[in-house]
Amino acid sequence: MITELTESDEYYMWEALETDGITIDEIGLVSFTKSGTYHVRIVNEDGVPLSDWYEITAVDPVSSEPPAYAGFTPHYVLSSDTTAQTPAPAASPAPAATEAPASTSSDTSAEKPAEKVYTKPEVKLTANDGSISLKWEPVKDAEKYRVYKYVNGKLRLLTETDKRAVRITGTKAGKEYTFAVKALVNGKWTKVYTKDLVSITAK
Repeated sequence: MITELTESDEYYMWEALETDGITIDEIGLVSFTKSGTYHVRIVNEDGVPLSDWYEITAVDPVSSEPPAYAGFTPHYVLSSDTTAQTPAPAASPAPAATEAPASTSSDTSAEKPAEKVYTKPEVKLTANDGSISLKWEPVKDAEKYRVYKYVNGKLRLLTETDKRAVRITGTKAGKEYTFAVKALVNGKWTKVYTKDLVSITAK
């Protein structure tokens, strides 16, 4: 059975130590206006700290190296934009793509291979020493993406980005991590089902 996954209903926010170069919007999403090293921690709706300070490195958008999001704790979420969900087991990911029709030209020598049109992120994971990299192909008409960690049957929002790659640091060797990515298309976020989850064992 394929189950749609929704987000947790817990209400947590980020608090930043710095004020220049980092912004936190009204629903708690973090964004950066310039490269640098920043420090954030998780607080509840009353402003009570629930975690230590996390160090985050924001890199220039033209860099080929995705930004590092350090030391995320699986019990906390990046945003208050959450709802309750029913736990579901992880399943092997399936390609979320459709094939565009091939050229109908009679000159078969000039025909080009059909290109994949992605309707939701197809995520690929790479485990490095102490970190995991996530990359995905661009989704047609996508404005931005949200990266989630799947913990105890729930999706925990890690970050929102307009890039197509992120790097999660602070992972523990031998531990399995499961992720999913949503795309914002025409004002709506794509849905995540159990078949969209991808897992990898950290190094």
